[in-house]
Amino acid sequence: MSEVDQLLLAREKRGVRFALVARLGMLAIVFALHVLLYHSVRELVMVAALCGGAALGTLLLLIRLDRHGCPQMTGYLAAVLDVLVLSGLPVIWYIGTGADQVVGPQFFLQTRMTVGVLMVMVVNALAFRPAYPLVIAGAFTIIYGVLAGAILNDPRTAITTDPLAAMTGLGVAPRLVTADIVIVLTVALLLAVMTRVARGMAVQAVRLQHASDQLRRYFSPAVAARIAEGGDDFFRPGGVVREVAILFADIRGFTRLSAQMPPADVLDLLRSYHAEMVAVVFAHGGTLDKFIGDAIMVTFGSAEPDVNPARRALETALAMREALDRLNARRAAAGEVPLAQDIGVHVGPALVGNIGTPERLEHTVIGDTVNTASRIEAACKQHGRDLVVSDEVVMRAGDGFLLERLAPTWLAGKSDPMQLYAVTGHAARGDVTTTTRPLRPAADIVTLPEPAAAVAPASVPVPGPVPGPVPAPAAATAA
Repeated sequence: MSEVDQLLLAREKRGVRFALVARLGMLAIVFALHVLLYHSVRELVMVAALCGGAALGTLLLLIRLDRHGCPQMTGYLAAVLDVLVLSGLPVIWYIGTGADQVVGPQFFLQTRMTVGVLMVMVVNALAFRPAYPLVIAGAFTIIYGVLAGAILNDPRTAITTDPLAAMTGLGVAPRLVTADIVIVLTVALLLAVMTRVARGMAVQAVRLQHASDQLRRYFSPAVAARIAEGGDDFFRPGGVVREVAILFADIRGFTRLSAQMPPADVLDLLRSYHAEMVAVVFAHGGTLDKFIGDAIMVTFGSAEPDVNPARRALETALAMREALDRLNARRAAAGEVPLAQDIGVHVGPALVGNIGTPERLEHTVIGDTVNTASRIEAACKQHGRDLVVSDEVVMRAGDGFLLERLAPTWLAGKSDPMQLYAVTGHAARGDVTTTTRPLRPAADIVTLPEPAAAVAPASVPVPGPVPGPVPAPAAATAA
């Protein structure tokens, strides 16, 4: 069963439950009216037995609905119960009031049960099933029609063509009997059509709810809500240029690791890793752009403009590092090898919007900023660091982070080397790198061939944006 079908089933279940509760209310009203207007104690006792039995049956149906579901079958059983009550009341009145001794069988055609049938059909329509009112109307037509035929052919029945005389109990008017049946069938058809329309609207609402739930898989809940409120404008082809921060993260050595694992274990590994990281992304207001194998592409400021997407991305990256530590603690307890990840962050202008055709769109971010962020993430392996960001991120993120200036690095597609920084933690908390793998030695770091441009690594707290090169400590320079 699809998620849409499950949501629709839940809606129908709520409708049937509401109809059952309303039915209990109607039974209480029927009994209360008889307490006020009863003709004899015998009649009141029989009505109490009928209403009590119907209420007990309704409660059993409620219990069945909660325990086993099956709202459709429960609705049909409730409709049958209604038919029994509607058939039993005239019999009780006939016997309990002594009408069998005074009026005769024509009493059954003078009780005006049409009103009660209409009320019961309305209650059944609340369950969002067009068939329920039709079942009530069909049963009424059969029972009432057979009864009317027998009574009209009874020689004791006083037949009249005067509707007023029939209404005052002086006779039976066949035209009124026919009118009762026509009214019930007409209202039943109208209720069935209205219920079908309402059910269609409920289905559409369920699908919209499902679409909203799907949005929350890609966007944080707050952003998803704003996208849903935006309507069709959000889903049109095209885009706008915005300043966005792009974060790429992947599992270090995933190819080698996955080659040593069964496919099912690989899927479990990816599921656990992605779940941890995506939860962090959404908690910080990021947007999940896509999964690329084990890698994750996240954007900040794409769904809606952000005052400082670079800082939000940097905070997210540090939180992802902590989340990986928690995941590795669980893996170690289970006897599994720890994971390492590489994260690269860059900020800059990019085209944000929908690419593709009107029939098949993908909301994404494209541009040089995206490519640069991907290559910065790849540079983590060169520098032996798990979180590397560009100089633009450092300049715009603001203070509060411990940074390590790395040697200017050539990135593919760039004509000039880029100044990169490794982020070791929050300056305010005095964090240090918590990566679970040892950092690669300085001799393995890929640097520029120009010695004057290469800068030795040095950990320095940066209280604010870094306007230019940070001088290395004298000891490191001497070395």
